[in-house]
Amino acid sequence: MFYAIRNMKKISPFILFISFLTISLSTVFAEEKYIPDLKIWIITKTEGPNNSDYLFLNVKLYDERRKLISEFPKLVGPLEISSANRQLFSCESNSAIGTEKALVFDLKGKLIFSFEHLGFLRNSGMTKDQKLYWLHYNIVAENAPTNILVVLDSEGKVVLHNQFKGSRIIQFKYNEHRYNLDIPKAELPG
Repeated sequence: MFYAIRNMKKISPFILFISFLTISLSTVFAEEKYIPDLKIWIITKTEGPNNSDYLFLNVKLYDERRKLISEFPKLVGPLEISSANRQLFSCESNSAIGTEKALVFDLKGKLIFSFEHLGFLRNSGMTKDQKLYWLHYNIVAENAPTNILVVLDSEGKVVLHNQFKGSRIIQFKYNEHRYNLDIPKAELPG
């Protein structure tokens, strides 16, 4: 026995059960952060099934008056906002979901570039001046854990690609700036 929901007289017990199940099996965390350099708010909602690594991010940007500027596709993260480049960097960690690419968007939500993952993404971030993005991968090469470090500029150009076995402070120069990235000893992927 099922009546139209608009009548609201009776709702199928099955529908109530599915609604309860859907609500009880999802995890939602919301976080908001103000970026003073850009005068924007980033609102991130993390959603996914309870007790699961399968989580995704709903990301929206708002101006100072809380007017919606942009909404992004579902992302995995972690996320970084570059004030210098006026971009959102989503590393798209492949540890649980198996994502394929890191993504960089402008602040209006348009994809600027993507970078295909080279192995297990161990860590990621931006340089201190927020002009370059880096991705640290672990792979197995010659039967040993190996690091790969890739540094990208704001257009997706590879600035540095370095593969090595131990820990290392990587020093490099780009556009007259000197950079140092401290990369730990390689571990087995996973």
